[in-house]
Amino acid sequence: STINNYLQWTSGGQSWNRYYSVKDNNGNIMDFEAPLQLIYTSDSRNKFLQYVSFGNLQGISGTCYSDTGTLLTDCNQPGSFWKPDFNVSNGASLTQMNDTTKSYWVKWQNVGQTMTVASANQCSILNDNLTSATSLTLPQISEWVDPSSTIGSLPTGITLPKVIDGVNQQ
Repeated sequence: STINNYLQWTSGGQSWNRYYSVKDNNGNIMDFEAPLQLIYTSDSRNKFLQYVSFGNLQGISGTCYSDTGTLLTDCNQPGSFWKPDFNVSNGASLTQMNDTTKSYWVKWQNVGQTMTVASANQCSILNDNLTSATSLTLPQISEWVDPSSTIGSLPTGITLPKVIDGVNQQ
């Protein structure tokens, strides 16, 4: 026979590997669905991911670094950050593992950027520009012009958006 779904249980002291359950008003543990098993294909290779909940796509491997760029083994240290080994592209299609006729699309919620260290000669160019900037004069408040006089009146007949940040507004 074929196993269509399975759950993998791990335990530990961190919030992501403790056991949690939801009980109803009678104290009975409620049923829940297993995370959605998905396949992301990139560079002709399949990567297996789990969609756990809104904004929670797991299974992306990565490495932990300190804020100075030192490789760490524990990401629970102050100033540490997680750098993924790969990014799932915004708009990428993920296929459901146990039903390949179903696809899901990725919508980024946040984007991060890690800056690299600049060399000393790159910084000297910046210093020259900052020195030049000190000779500039800032505008005075008396120069401000109310933009409504040049933009015009608000349009009429506008309907409010039906969905904001994935939340139905109706």
